[in-house]
Amino acid sequence: ADASSAVIYGGASALDAYQPESVAQATGVAADRIRQLARDLAGSRPAVVMGGGESGATTNGADSLTAVLALNVLLGNLGQPGGVRFNSPVFQDRPAPAQPASFTTWQQLAQRLRAGEFQVVLVHGTNPVFELAGLGFENALAQVPFIASFSSFLDETTARSDLVLSTSLPLEDWGDDIPDPGPGFPVVTFQQPVVQSYFDTRGFGDLILQLATRLGGDVKQVLPWATYKDALRETARQLQQLNRGSVQEPDFERFWVTLLRQGGWWDASQPAAAPPTPAQASAAVQRVADALAEPRAAGDPGEYPFQLLVFPHNTLGAGETAHLPWLQATPDPITSVVWQTWVELNPNVANQLGLREGDIAALESAQGRIDVPVYVNPAAPPDAVAVPLGQGHAGYGRWAAGRGTNPLSLVAPLTDEATGALAYAATRVRLTRTDRHVTMPKFEGNVPAFQVPDDEVLQVLKA
Repeated sequence: ADASSAVIYGGASALDAYQPESVAQATGVAADRIRQLARDLAGSRPAVVMGGGESGATTNGADSLTAVLALNVLLGNLGQPGGVRFNSPVFQDRPAPAQPASFTTWQQLAQRLRAGEFQVVLVHGTNPVFELAGLGFENALAQVPFIASFSSFLDETTARSDLVLSTSLPLEDWGDDIPDPGPGFPVVTFQQPVVQSYFDTRGFGDLILQLATRLGGDVKQVLPWATYKDALRETARQLQQLNRGSVQEPDFERFWVTLLRQGGWWDASQPAAAPPTPAQASAAVQRVADALAEPRAAGDPGEYPFQLLVFPHNTLGAGETAHLPWLQATPDPITSVVWQTWVELNPNVANQLGLREGDIAALESAQGRIDVPVYVNPAAPPDAVAVPLGQGHAGYGRWAAGRGTNPLSLVAPLTDEATGALAYAATRVRLTRTDRHVTMPKFEGNVPAFQVPDDEVLQVLKA
């Protein structure tokens, strides 16, 4: 173990250029605090460092998250209980589950749509007209002769479709999934209907299989099942033939019933995928140190002084559940605001701009402008403003349409240079007051946010 640690920590010399004093100014975290965090991590076992959200949403986001993994390498927790575990494949000969398409892929698709390369487009499980507000996807779809939507709700994309084939809701449908990330051993989950379909609908899988039957030929050969349930049962037969894991029954029907009763199959006895060797880990630390690039941002800091941070709403996500009134009425856990978009602003900055809670501010980037009420948050950095996603629908039913604004319309189309993902934290904005004011719909009433006595709260103030 000592030899392995020596090899891994040998790679730490590559990080000499990132001494606490060197990065304190860039990060806004004091060098002494950085050292204390390092001591806390080194003195705690197990210790794991996790990255995500805005830290991976810049033009160098992949580099930042790779640096997080490198820190886990230096802590020596790869493959350890409580550390970073690696997924094991369920079937060795099967491809990994499909990953979401990158923003670059969507940009390329939009270009091909505008060029008239597609005669038919099928839309399922996405609302690109709303979710890709800055990409002009509505105009791209206008070049397609025929659009079929499989949505159960009239969202912005479905409203522009020529045919709507409403599918069953998740509680009415069959399905399966391989969790990613997983718990460190093979897992397959199964979903079965728990209620009867209220309307005469079918699952998306069943509709595709019916279409394959009508087309025949090679399509039917690839998709031979009569129903999606039949396809899931074939997967279950393959699991049964492994003769291991959480369900083991010689009779398939008993295996199937037990599988559905416990919600899936897993094999905790299977070892997790092997972590890198110490030499590989040391080389990885070196590569990270050599490859870290400075992030880019859209907008001149002199004209656009604030970094825009958009974040998923606590219950509405990026807007996919905005049509449900009980989720609209669920208070945000920090601001307690409901049914509305807001912008979170540092108290000192709010005072300098003459803004108070409920004042309508114009938030502008080089991409566009939204008008949004202010919420003064003492935890907000002085050089950033934060706006939740979720609102700003033009359609999607009466509970979603016409409420709040969509901050994605402000986000510049910059991407992560390594992955092509949307760098949604790489846009700068400016904030100006208007002469309008609203009463914020929130549960905390008129009581402003304040520090709880005797509790240490990190409050970020401009020097």
